[in-house]
Amino acid sequence: MSTERKPEPSCNRVMKGGKSVTLKMSIGRKALDNDKVLSRMIYEGMLVNEAQYCRPHLLTRCHLCEIDYDSINEEADEDRRRLGLRPCGDAALNARADKWGTLTSSKVMELQIQRELLVKTYGRNHLKTHPEQWQNYKKNAAESERQINDEFFAHEIEVSQCSYWACEQPDAAGLRTCAGCGIVKYCCKEHQAKDWAWEHKGECQLPTFLKQEYEEDRRRYLSGNYNKRDHHGIVQLSYP
Repeated sequence: MSTERKPEPSCNRVMKGGKSVTLKMSIGRKALDNDKVLSRMIYEGMLVNEAQYCRPHLLTRCHLCEIDYDSINEEADEDRRRLGLRPCGDAALNARADKWGTLTSSKVMELQIQRELLVKTYGRNHLKTHPEQWQNYKKNAAESERQINDEFFAHEIEVSQCSYWACEQPDAAGLRTCAGCGIVKYCCKEHQAKDWAWEHKGECQLPTFLKQEYEEDRRRYLSGNYNKRDHHGIVQLSYP
């Protein structure tokens, strides 16, 4: 293991007391536990080796959470290339995010084309003049979303690398999963301790109410109901 000190990455971090920390660490767990709206906003993303993923599904572009972290992560990767460091995030999570991001984007584009064809064929007032066509469109859109999500939830999430940013052998065999979050992995206790101080302390444990809401959302999605929960905890309708 090299003893040469690596230049530290600086994206997704803020200064507090003269020290570079993550946003969650700067706010503090107590303040987040006492403010549910703020907690929903701050915890909707999770840092893994500096990359942002949606917390419930570990995607960089999540069709369920309606979040897109690609530009933030690209900025982090550019900073790391400049510093001569490995890419941010986890290789398996990034490949999974690319797969589902591409698939959902293509489906959205396909539905947009169908909607434009609907307008071109029946006019902009087709909701009133041809309601059956609009209902067919909504039915097809809902079925398309169900097919994507059924396949999405059938796949297990698996992190493949040591999550400490300075690890020189992140693909080492025998990685151990963090017992707190059950998500990130480490090649050794030393790197786990260093990542705890650097990043994971603010990411590891969710407030109990958020765990409950995420589980409720997961069950709702599995039932075919994809209505979204806002930052006030209210489940909103997805379609007019």
